[in-house]
Amino acid sequence: MLGHQEGTPRRPSRQTHRIARRVTPNSLNASDLMKRMSSNGKLLLLLPPVVSAIVDAALTLCGQADGYWAGTQVPIFEVNPIGYYLLSLSPLAFIAGISVWILVVILVLLLAPTPISKWMSLAIFLTHLFAASTWIMRFDHGLYWAVLMFVAARVIVHPIYFSNPSRITPAE
Repeated sequence: MLGHQEGTPRRPSRQTHRIARRVTPNSLNASDLMKRMSSNGKLLLLLPPVVSAIVDAALTLCGQADGYWAGTQVPIFEVNPIGYYLLSLSPLAFIAGISVWILVVILVLLLAPTPISKWMSLAIFLTHLFAASTWIMRFDHGLYWAVLMFVAARVIVHPIYFSNPSRITPAE
């Protein structure tokens, strides 16, 4: 090879060094991990899907019939088959299932590359937002509340997914 002398060890390329650095045990301490996640915005990407999943789960529990809470055999209102099964067991099983789902979402979003985690976060957020809106539609003036929820979500969440600070230029 050009520039490589016999007998001297080759220096790894920068890309190899970066990859090796990611998997070493020393790079997995909590403070470094938090700095890396907050510096590339991954912590902010967790907020919309987690909040929307919690709101969806809360509305799902609130939407169950009174007989469900009394323990009688009443229909369970849930479209998701996993959620339906967990609700058929108990409300605590449903809460445990949602908690596991949220933990899985957090882990996947943190471990995935930023562009992929951004799209996954947006997809999960919109899915739970839609599911929550189906519960809100049952209330009085539900359509108005659902539209308000989507508009508020658009205003609040848009900068998280679609802002690019490198494109911002000062006003002249």
